[in-house]
Formats: sequence, structure tokens, C-alpha cells
Amino acid sequence: MAEKLSRNAPCPCGSGKKYKHCCIRKDFEWVEMDDGTIGRSVELSDDVRESLEKLREHQRRAFGREPEGAFEGAPPFEHIEHWTVEAMKKGNVDPALIYAYEKTNGLLLNHHNENKLPDCEIAEWEAAIDEYEIRTGTKAARRRLTDEDFDAIMQNGPVDRPQPGFVMRLSLPPPFTKEEWGQRQVSDIIEDQKCFDYLQSCIQEISRSGRGKLYLNMFLTMANLGGPASGRSDYEEVLKEATERDFSVDELNHTLESLFLTCKPKSSMPSAAAAFEVLGFIGDFMNSYAEHLDDGDELSDVLQKINGLALLAFIAAVNTELGIQPNTWSG
Repeated sequence: MAEKLSRNAPCPCGSGKKYKHCCIRKDFEWVEMDDGTIGRSVELSDDVRESLEKLREHQRRAFGREPEGAFEGAPPFEHIEHWTVEAMKKGNVDPALIYAYEKTNGLLLNHHNENKLPDCEIAEWEAAIDEYEIRTGTKAARRRLTDEDFDAIMQNGPVDRPQPGFVMRLSLPPPFTKEEWGQRQVSDIIEDQKCFDYLQSCIQEISRSGRGKLYLNMFLTMANLGGPASGRSDYEEVLKEATERDFSVDELNHTLESLFLTCKPKSSMPSAAAAFEVLGFIGDFMNSYAEHLDDGDELSDVLQKINGLALLAFIAAVNTELGIQPNTWSG
């Protein structure tokens, strides 16, 4: 349970003043959590509450459970920051404001939210604007984003929306350059520690994403309906059916092996990143599944095939991320 910070406590914004002489005048409250950490409590407008509830309802349908956080499943911040900068450039937002956004790690300051931020963050934004003017010798046209700027960002955001429930990009950006990656052969990926660590990080991200059960249900739905081998591509219908089904252990036992013996992800997945994410989760699941069988080798051939396909999908997805080749996995 969060408690209001004492008026006589040092203000957490770092100004050196007491709370009552500093941020207490703002449209937020500093609160102390049970574990002793300090956070900000901001009163949400009715519009924001309604938007958050719509987001949670979307997450419930996608994950088949209550979401763990408001933005669970969202792209990593690095991707969002890149998309926002590109949208600001396309929307002709003042370069000084773009510079300040990047320098402050994603702050977008305008007159609507200024009083909901501590003075230290506003000072950081102002310092970034000043730095831009000194470095470029150019005067900033304005020091705050306008409503028109936000409209431009929204209108110029990513236009290639992913299919419902599928990813089109890797959730973690590659930690190496296009040139570094281009020097490697397929056989080097597992042996190169940096590449292997990145592969493992991506697989762990899949496990944490909350989409695992949906992917398993989706594959089993496709298997029961003619599935991957038939090149089925009505993804929205398959996903809708998968979210409404809850497969039993018996159904898993009867369909799992035959499904992956005939799996053709190139004709089933809309992107390399989606194929990797699905196959990566399924491979991890089947490794655990095989441990509970009397004969651990029973699924070894299937696992080898899935892991091989997942590696190829991973390589294709990295190529796409680094701009080496277009996303040609599907088809």
C-alpha cells in the first residue's frame, strides 16, 4: 500500500528542497511504497482510464489471462524510440525537440503534461534544447511540443501493422552491426558466443511474452483443421479459434508429434520473426515435454527439425532487422 510522502521529507526530485517547498504544488504526488521505494502517483483522466481498460481487454483476449502490466507484450523501448524519432522527422517536428526527446530518453514535453513532471525532468529537457542550440548555432522554433506535433507523430508512425497475434519484427534489436553479422556462416551462429547469447535472449523474451499458450493452441488448431501442411493462411480465423480453445493433455499427446513431422512454417507463418517466435517457444516446450516421457528419444527427430527451422527463421529475422534482405520468409 502506497503512503503519501511527508511534507517535510526531502523532495525526491533531487532539488534539495523539502517536499512542501517543491513538487507538492505539482499535479502528482510523491508516494512511498511498502518496500521503501519512492514513486509518483498521477490522477488519470477518464479518457486515459477508458483507453487503458480497452488495452487490458485486448491483452486478455491475446494472452488468455489477466495481463501482468499495462504494457505487457509491447515492443521494446528501443524500437518505440526509433519509430517515434522517424515519425517526428517525417512530420517535420522541430529538430531541437527531436534532439531533446532522444537526450531525455523518451520525454515528450508539452503544456498538457508539464505540471505532471518534476522540475528536474523539465530542467533536463531545457538543458537538451540549450545544448542543441549551442551545437548547431540554430535557435529552436519552440521549446515545447504542440498538439499539432503529436498529431504528426501519430500520423507518421509505423504503417505496416502486424497480423493479430503475430510479430513481424524481433522483440530485441541485434547487438551487432550489419557488417559483423554478414561475416558469419549459418554454422557459426551457435558457436559464436555473442550470437548464441542473443539467440538465447530472444528465446527467453518469447517465454516471458505471455504468448506461449496462444502459440501452442494456434498450432494445434491448425493441425486439427488441416494445418501447416496445407499452407493455411487465414491467420485471423485460426487465432480467433485458438483463443477460444483449451486443449487437453490427451489432445497434446495425440497431435504434437504428427504436427511437427509435417510442419511447413514457410507456408504457415507471415514473417520470419513470427516463425522464429513460434518455433522457439514450441521447441522449448517440447524439450520440457520430452523429459516426462518414458523414452526421452521419442521426440528427438521432431525436436531436431523444429530447432533447425527455428534457427533458420532466426537468421532470416536478423537479416530483416539489419536490412540485409527483405522479409521473404513467408511464401
